[in-house]
Amino acid sequence: GQLALERLQNVIRRVADQWRPSSKDESFEIVRRRLFQAPNAEGLTTISAVARSFTNLYRNNTALFPRDAASPNDDYEKRIRASYPLHPELLDRLYEDWSTLERFQRTRGVLKLVSSIVHELWASNDASPLILPGNVPLDATTVNTDLTQYLEDQWKPIIDSDIDGPGSTAQQIDLDRPNLGQRFVTQRIARTIFMGAAPRIKSTRKGLDKQYLWLGTAVPGDTLGNFGSAVELLAQRSTYFYEDQGHYWFDTQPSVTKTANDYAERLREDIETVWNEITRRLQGEERVRGVFDRVHIAPSSSADIPDLEDTRLVIAHPRHARRKQDGADSAAHAWVRDAIESKGASQRIHRNTLIFLLADKSELESLEAATRSYLGWKRVQATSDSLNLSAQQRKQTDDWVSRLDQTVSDRIRDTFVWAVYPEQFDPTKPFELVADRVPDSGGRSLAERVSAKLGREDQLITDFGAPILGATLHHELGALWRDAGEITVGELWGYFTRYTYLPRLVRREVLDSAIEQSLSAVLVDNERFAIASGKDVETGRYRSLLVAPNPNTRIQVTDSTLLIETERAQKQADADRIAAAREATMNAAADGDLAAVGPVDFVGTSSSSAEGDDPSEAESALETVLVRFFGSVKIDSDRYARDIGNVTREVIDRLAGAGARLDITIDIQATKPDGFDESEVRTIGENARVLKFDPSSGFEKS
Repeated sequence: GQLALERLQNVIRRVADQWRPSSKDESFEIVRRRLFQAPNAEGLTTISAVARSFTNLYRNNTALFPRDAASPNDDYEKRIRASYPLHPELLDRLYEDWSTLERFQRTRGVLKLVSSIVHELWASNDASPLILPGNVPLDATTVNTDLTQYLEDQWKPIIDSDIDGPGSTAQQIDLDRPNLGQRFVTQRIARTIFMGAAPRIKSTRKGLDKQYLWLGTAVPGDTLGNFGSAVELLAQRSTYFYEDQGHYWFDTQPSVTKTANDYAERLREDIETVWNEITRRLQGEERVRGVFDRVHIAPSSSADIPDLEDTRLVIAHPRHARRKQDGADSAAHAWVRDAIESKGASQRIHRNTLIFLLADKSELESLEAATRSYLGWKRVQATSDSLNLSAQQRKQTDDWVSRLDQTVSDRIRDTFVWAVYPEQFDPTKPFELVADRVPDSGGRSLAERVSAKLGREDQLITDFGAPILGATLHHELGALWRDAGEITVGELWGYFTRYTYLPRLVRREVLDSAIEQSLSAVLVDNERFAIASGKDVETGRYRSLLVAPNPNTRIQVTDSTLLIETERAQKQADADRIAAAREATMNAAADGDLAAVGPVDFVGTSSSSAEGDDPSEAESALETVLVRFFGSVKIDSDRYARDIGNVTREVIDRLAGAGARLDITIDIQATKPDGFDESEVRTIGENARVLKFDPSSGFEKS
């Protein structure tokens, strides 16, 4: 028997042709000849254009695609032309991954599968430039059967539920997101992951690398930035999707995502738990308050909002969210109005000190969804031992908890965007509620964003000028100001905090600062007011009366400090000056030194006695009045307009108003070391002549 075997082997070796499996390129050549016609000249032009457009896509985004596809040489472009209309990545997956499966025939299996794919795409009028893994119609019965016959039986329902077909998770995501559904991005990505990872599910090298996922999905015209969103949504909503260090795959065992999603879904019936998590996170907004004295977080009723004098921000509970089109009759606005008008069962006094920040209704839905997902994953993390999670699943859980924690924080900033506050244009009518959308401002807190927005619109006053304070006294509080002629600072501050038609000062120090500035500010007639430390009840005289301008005086503003109508204060100030002059005259006469009184002209007010006796010198001094004023002042050459205006307004106008005859001379001396040019001499000289300067005025040499 052994001798016969050896002789038979010798014969066979002499006549046999050694057989080896066909290569990938040879196998595809067999498939191409069986399924496709040879292209004509026009077809070759189209093939070249398609190949060039794909390679341009890869080269313009080198970080997103494998190195061989994005290489500047034309090797991959040649591969695309040679494999047309199939993409080289689809061939690689079929020959490198699917052909390793038991019973999958390298040539015949690929031929049958590609034939089914081409038929289904042709029947559905698919217009894709190439057939990529992302274009494989897994929901088609023939294609589904040709693929799943080599896999475990569980794959058919997994494809239907998560990957492809009506009602699948991938399709639902595309329907929910128009930017994805317009080009079926999520379904194409899910197909690519299945085609690249399903054959390797039992190997130690699981998953499809991100660059090859992009390669098997992207076509010219895609927005590649949407791919990451599609993958993230798949990870959040798919039952059998797995991700690990940039590798993606579907498995036959439900992922931990399924468990987390189940927990999150049950929270739809427990909205209070979701809201509690949101309000818990809002507590951190109390620390960075912007210009607000305090930040109140999600008060359950108006009774939980203190009635205080300083301006505060109230971040409303999520249940009081509003829509852009909401008006005065909306539930959210009704709650805000009630909180402004009352504190529990009592009336609120300081109504002009509250700003409210409300959630946007549409954004709140996204925030609630993210919060449910976060709580679902947090539950998985807390029960990881009882769930018997693997090390990879624990890491996946920790990653999702961290990722969703940041997502919830970001969405809170996008959700609480409506600043609502009272505004009253007519004091005789009720206040109105105004809602301003607050834009995001980098990493600043909610209170800082509201502070910046309303500060720009003068709804939060941090710097109150003395002229505006004076105008408020004469106009908004004009009736009170004219009737009483005076008001204490404590009473005035109470008006600012109570009445919504007055400016909203963030704190009392803003008002005090405006009063202090008034002593050095330039105020016109309808802005002027005087200041006194108090008033003597018995005599009706003001104590420590100050009439602006008085820049060298410093005052301490208290509740009892008085702001006084200027004319009333001026009468006392004038009387005080006359009394002081008379006292000085009397003291000088008593000392026998009338010269000490200073440069004052005297005119007697009493005639000689009937007996013709001359009055004594002391008697004459006591019976004199001031009849002449003279003075000179040096003007700041850098601010001459301001100083001359002050002199005109505060001195000359008052002298003219008193009926005095004025004699005013302006003395100007100007020196220019480089000398005045001809144009300057001509212009200034002509202007001086027209203004009737003294003929002796003019230029001179040094």
